[in-house]
Amino acid sequence: MPEQKTEKKSSKIKEYSVIAAIFAGIVFFLAIFVYLPIKLIPKIFSNLPTNKQTATTLSGVPVSGSNDTTSNSNTSNQTTSNNSNSSVNTSGTKTTYTKTVSYYGYSDLSVQLISTGIVNPYTRQYIQTAYSGANDEVAVKFIVRNTGTNVSGPFKVRLNMPSSRTPFYESAYQQSIKPGDAIEFTGTFDSPSAQGLITGYITVDPYNEIVENSENNNNLAVQFNISGTSWNGTIPRVSLPYGTYYTWVNLDAVCSAYPQTAYVGNQITWTAAGSGGNGYFTYSWNGTDGLTGNGNSVSKTYYSSGLKVANVTVTSNGQSITKQCIMNVI
Repeated sequence: MPEQKTEKKSSKIKEYSVIAAIFAGIVFFLAIFVYLPIKLIPKIFSNLPTNKQTATTLSGVPVSGSNDTTSNSNTSNQTTSNNSNSSVNTSGTKTTYTKTVSYYGYSDLSVQLISTGIVNPYTRQYIQTAYSGANDEVAVKFIVRNTGTNVSGPFKVRLNMPSSRTPFYESAYQQSIKPGDAIEFTGTFDSPSAQGLITGYITVDPYNEIVENSENNNNLAVQFNISGTSWNGTIPRVSLPYGTYYTWVNLDAVCSAYPQTAYVGNQITWTAAGSGGNGYFTYSWNGTDGLTGNGNSVSKTYYSSGLKVANVTVTSNGQSITKQCIMNVI
């Protein structure tokens, strides 16, 4: 009998050992072939060089416009909010007072344009400019303010941008806004659909989920001026991987007269030269004694003595700059 019990006990131990070994094998299999690939493969590919484009994006920064410090509510039926503050009077006793902010009626979300511009693709710096290029990440800054008398509740923002790649974007729910407060948004898109003036549209609360005083101020049309391939501004030269560079060059120009001093009745030649921009320039001249002309040089004969002035406006890729030159006729 003792021998049978020993054999049964040994058999049980072997059975448990097999089960434990199978369980350990399953855990090992899951760790090697499931968990590690899920964790490691995204990290490996995230470190590879990429030319990923930005598509359409939206980001917001809260802007306080009211004096109270109460927090936003996610519902628009809040009626009061209390702030407790403490002070010590001259007798040394502590005095506590409460400021009550009343919310009533309806909210009213209003969207207004701040500016258009571009985003530096490497520093992510927003640059305000009246025009941008076909290869730029085009940007728009706008503000959504609650001009009503109650908290707004969460809301969505829809962007219909003139992008040939991602013309439509709808945000997640944005935080509720108190009366008088606002959120400043920056929307961006790439691959403009055309050159010249093109229009984008911004809609706040596109499904009319919020009961407002007015729905007429929830929409904004924005014009973008797409000129040339890229905006040219005072952006520092940036070193990129593999020895490549990205440079934006500021437009500049110089002008001069030949000769600088001449006699009455002599012909004077005014010359200008542009630099920077996109390398292609147009010139427009005006000045003393009816001077006009186009091209990088113009000639004129003066029949009176005195200082003669020439103004030349040089334009490149949507930018313009004006320079002035002076010479003397004796």
